[in-house]
Amino acid sequence: MALVRRLAAVRWVVAAVGDNHTWRMDTPRSLMEDMKDWSGTRLNDWLSTVREDPAQGNANWWRSVRWIPQSHAYRGTLTADERRDWARTMLAVSEHEQHFGWQRPWSAAHERFRMRAYVILNIGSPPGEEIWEPAALARDVLETLTMAPGQAQELAEHWRTLPVEQIRLLRDHKNMLGALPPGLVDLIPEGDLLSCVRRWLAIRPQLP
Repeated sequence: MALVRRLAAVRWVVAAVGDNHTWRMDTPRSLMEDMKDWSGTRLNDWLSTVREDPAQGNANWWRSVRWIPQSHAYRGTLTADERRDWARTMLAVSEHEQHFGWQRPWSAAHERFRMRAYVILNIGSPPGEEIWEPAALARDVLETLTMAPGQAQELAEHWRTLPVEQIRLLRDHKNMLGALPPGLVDLIPEGDLLSCVRRWLAIRPQLP
């Protein structure tokens, strides 16, 4: 079985680099080394070639792929546009990572929200790009929550008596709300959205 998975991984990598006429027997580990020198465009092109396959790396491999664009987004020596482009690539990698089952949906969404918050607070939000708007991020965070604030607060009052699954769900809510730091919340216009965010953030310290 291990040999079958390895051969499948080799076929996958050959297909991934084949568009650039680099037909060679390889492994995901070697592909990872190549990726470190890729441009964001090439990495995005590669993502568009990835298809469902029983040998799509593993959780650690995808985490390493995600770190490549993420680390570029953190580089202050790049222009703001370049850093935002790398951040978009990180979001795309995370979506693939989640799609192939190597990251929990809650964890994947949290990583993407944190990246968006980082861009908003540290790089800047150009006009007309909703993905980098504080209000848009706040709406997306709230839409991932599966409980109403009152329900979460009620459960939090006796969380130690809850089944493990419910405790984990409360912690997922707490982690997700962590993508809305005070500096970002201050950028959300007054209104119903901000009121809802504030209510959730008031409850957050009570969650396990």
